[in-house]
Amino acid sequence: MHKFILLPLFFFFSFSLHAQKKQATKEKPPTQKEINEMMKEAKEMMNDPEVQKAMKEAGFNLPDMDAIQKAGNFAVQNVGKSQFEKPAKITAEAKAAALKLRLNDANLQDYLDKVHARVQQLLSKGRKDSLNKLISQLNSVEELSELGVMLFYLDAPSDAVWCLTKAAAKDRTDHSTLNNLSAILNMIGAENISLPVLRYLETMHRDNSTVLNNLGQALFGLGEIEESKKKFEECLRIYALHPQANMTMCLIKESEGKDPGKNIQQSLEGAFTQEALTMAQQRDIKLDPKKFKFRTRPDKYEYFNPLKYLPPAQCENVWEAKEKEEQWKGWAKQIGKISDIMEEKREYYISKAEEEGIKDIMHNFFKPPFALKAQFMVNMYRKAYANAMQDAVNYHENQYKEAMTKIDNDAAEKLSRIEKTYADRFGEGGDNPFEEYCAAINSVYNEVLKKTAELNSHFNSYYSNNIRMYATELMYWIQMYPGNQNVNKAEFYRYAQWAIDPFIIGARIIPPCQKSLGDEAAWEELEVPEPYCPVNFKLSLVVASIAGNCDKLGIEFGLPENLYIGYEKNFKDKNSTLSFGGGVQYEKYIPENIKSYIPSIGGKVGGFVEFGQDGISDVGITAEGGLDVPFVTDRDIKLTGKLGVSSGVSTDLVGPKGLMEMIGVSKESTVVTPGLKSYVYHGISKK
Repeated sequence: MHKFILLPLFFFFSFSLHAQKKQATKEKPPTQKEINEMMKEAKEMMNDPEVQKAMKEAGFNLPDMDAIQKAGNFAVQNVGKSQFEKPAKITAEAKAAALKLRLNDANLQDYLDKVHARVQQLLSKGRKDSLNKLISQLNSVEELSELGVMLFYLDAPSDAVWCLTKAAAKDRTDHSTLNNLSAILNMIGAENISLPVLRYLETMHRDNSTVLNNLGQALFGLGEIEESKKKFEECLRIYALHPQANMTMCLIKESEGKDPGKNIQQSLEGAFTQEALTMAQQRDIKLDPKKFKFRTRPDKYEYFNPLKYLPPAQCENVWEAKEKEEQWKGWAKQIGKISDIMEEKREYYISKAEEEGIKDIMHNFFKPPFALKAQFMVNMYRKAYANAMQDAVNYHENQYKEAMTKIDNDAAEKLSRIEKTYADRFGEGGDNPFEEYCAAINSVYNEVLKKTAELNSHFNSYYSNNIRMYATELMYWIQMYPGNQNVNKAEFYRYAQWAIDPFIIGARIIPPCQKSLGDEAAWEELEVPEPYCPVNFKLSLVVASIAGNCDKLGIEFGLPENLYIGYEKNFKDKNSTLSFGGGVQYEKYIPENIKSYIPSIGGKVGGFVEFGQDGISDVGITAEGGLDVPFVTDRDIKLTGKLGVSSGVSTDLVGPKGLMEMIGVSKESTVVTPGLKSYVYHGISKK
């Protein structure tokens, strides 16, 4: 099966050869830098002496700590010893040869063999022997290719290129490996080597933005600006928000004396990178926050949907005045109720922060680039939020009040004329035309209500909605903002109050002539939003699975015979858990080309050793079964059981909050994500 792995953005996510794959979930997967941080964290976990000791005590022996763990150790221990030095300037002869060469099925193998031989010359004999010993434990060319990518992100480019050239030479039909190899060659300054391979790939994948971007980068690196520009334009026609293509197009446009602002904006929209942000800051580019995707959360299973708190419609005539007044009173009562609760929560976290002192107590998980991205998004949306508030106040105090004054003055004149018209017709001896009089009065009232409703609706749908959307974004990103977590939670509730009640102008109520209104009405009960983890991902590789959320980060290695070993850090409870055992996954009838994108059923049984701050805190056995949803952890449905020496016996059914509530599971259980070691096991079959 051929597939592309997007570099340098999503290097663990498979892409179709003939079309850009759309994400299976609403949220984008982590960027390259974010995954880099995850891999470093995972490496630190598996290097923990306590973990290694516990594994030996448990009698569970890995083959030299598994091939991937060995690769991580090997790369880190030897970093800098035989890296690619910054390449010398590519000679005119080398550039000319690269531009002239055209690869095809007949000469591709010879070219790959020669490239691998050149890489071999850069490595010492001991290093080559170590790498050969390392890859002897891998089962497939695909695993070798993945190992090469991982080594590059562990700062071992020479080892990475060695693995990828070897994998490519072994199977030149694997275009994912060829693409990854070319991307890494670009990033280390060897564009003359990557260009022929990328041109070969382009002949078969002309509509793949990944290949087009990599080809554009190679040409740009070689100084072929006009041709590279054409490739970037083709890439951006397919995927307008491609981060790297947009950043290089920024440089090209600047060289042409054109404004690069649009490309920087699109780059940051596609995926946040510090490089793009720095380019924007250096050029004083004003970013438009409205271009970034708003998280309106329309799905009832999501943690917060601000559209659930929208007020009733405005009152447009006197005959619906009773109904509208009841609705607005009911809505205001519910909003006031949850606002009071949120204010109490905000004050609680403020006092907690004051008790602990303003210091950084971030989860270890929130390291750059997560924190950098959150900082960028929060700072951008704070300015937009403040501007939206100021715009709303300015409009309300000026244009709105002027419009309302005109409506009232016009109505007062009309009512005065009606009073004069009917003044002599009421009383003893008069015809007392009450119905005719009230009809005239109601006609004026209806005109007032209609104009007021239009004015109020415009304010609420534009000015109030801007405040709501920016406050919602701040609720989301503030939870990853670097700093004191209690302060962040206090800020979460402050913004939540504005997301729920963002300067709403209520309906104007005018009862019909000679009519009275009824009693206060009930309104549907509204929920108080709770802080929700914005980090939620799951990556499945050939040899390992990585998953994380705000509370946990874990890695699980698949072994032959459907065995596994996993390690998880819990940032909330300040403990870590080593788990090991066996598992199965039922996927017999799932087509191979869609297996990675649809839910699967499976389970596993194993042992665990839990470490607290004072050493081993619990040991025991676990079992689980359930439905595993790709890419994210908070949509899985799992039934888990645990028997621990210290913790005793426990069982738990977890899944999406809305679904769990529908089947009667308590809210306390439903708000918990399934965790990390509890996702259905993805093992590797013995080959």
